[in-house]
Amino acid sequence: MNFQFMKQIDYWIGIPLCFVLTMVNSLVCSLSPRKTSRKKPRKILLIKPSEMGAIVLSHPLITRIKSEYPGAKIYFLTFKSNEDLFDVLDGVSSRHLWTIRDRSLFQFIIDVFRIIGRMRKEKFDVVIDLEFFSRFTAILSYLSGAKRRIGFHRYKIEGVYRGNLFTHRVAYNSYLHISEMYYSMGEYIRLDEKSSPESDQHIPKDAIKLPVYEPSAKQLETMQNRLSKLGVDFTKKLYLIGPGEGRIPLREWPVENFVELVQKILKDPDHQVLLIGVMDRGRKAEQIREAISDPDRCLDLIGKTGMRDIMALFSQARALVTNDSGTAHLAALTPVAQYVLFGPETPRIFASLSPNSHVFYVQLACSPCLSVYNHRNSACRDNRCLKLVSPQQVYDSIFL
Repeated sequence: MNFQFMKQIDYWIGIPLCFVLTMVNSLVCSLSPRKTSRKKPRKILLIKPSEMGAIVLSHPLITRIKSEYPGAKIYFLTFKSNEDLFDVLDGVSSRHLWTIRDRSLFQFIIDVFRIIGRMRKEKFDVVIDLEFFSRFTAILSYLSGAKRRIGFHRYKIEGVYRGNLFTHRVAYNSYLHISEMYYSMGEYIRLDEKSSPESDQHIPKDAIKLPVYEPSAKQLETMQNRLSKLGVDFTKKLYLIGPGEGRIPLREWPVENFVELVQKILKDPDHQVLLIGVMDRGRKAEQIREAISDPDRCLDLIGKTGMRDIMALFSQARALVTNDSGTAHLAALTPVAQYVLFGPETPRIFASLSPNSHVFYVQLACSPCLSVYNHRNSACRDNRCLKLVSPQQVYDSIFL
């Protein structure tokens, strides 16, 4: 489904539903006060339907839960489009990965009702909603029937209403990295309830780290055999470019800048450029290849690689250049040098956790303009914050 359409549904249907369920919840709580329980949780469900990058950044939280509650089973609910990510990201068993199809509204509705039934049957002790101010996931969390429901609460923030459906309300902190915010949620599992924003926990820096994905020799061989048939020359130095998929156009570097950068990279006959991504709604790969002088050394692999292929490819490439996107966070699981373009959003919150990450961020007076407070719906129509990052600047950072 279209991203903007999903946001409209979340607004027009989600707000009244959250209000009604909040009234129901208040009535239920007044008639039947919650009982305290010191039992350790047996089943924990994490909900994060969209954004592959944010799912990667939830890994420190999953690691914390596994360490502090070794006997608990961890489940994860996400969109079907993110399913392949869990082939390379450990922490959640494939048997405990639940998905919702998001290609059509009909499939979405069918799967939502199916998931609600499964959640009620599974009897989760804890549900952690990793979305920021999505009404849809707040509703799912409440309908799960879990006794402890942890999620971001608006407190005094206007405009991000999602009812009062959580037993453990977490304050969103725009000065913390997402991975740290997620990690902090693990602290509240042990509490019977949390109704105010303050917290006395300190987040250790060494806890915020990702696993390193190392493809086996067999996986490397399989990937090379498959991609060689598509024209990839593994005798050359490979440079990966993620031009963006058009989901949020405002945070994407202009196509003409990618064209200029690719031209510069291909001046060396020993270089080959590979265009990567999940999908290409804006035909950016085609536009780039049509505009450069040597398209034979710039291959379009968008939508042609599986998750394990792309992860193995990261281990073979010299560098990755991409917009702020899930691609950068996937690459953070490997040692590849990455060059990430930020503008409408801030690396303070969304930066890759890779030690080999190089960020380009002009930080104009209006940046960042996309945030959870406006549901990533900025009034900006000209992303100068990205246009001011020149291809020469990126090229120099890679090669000098």
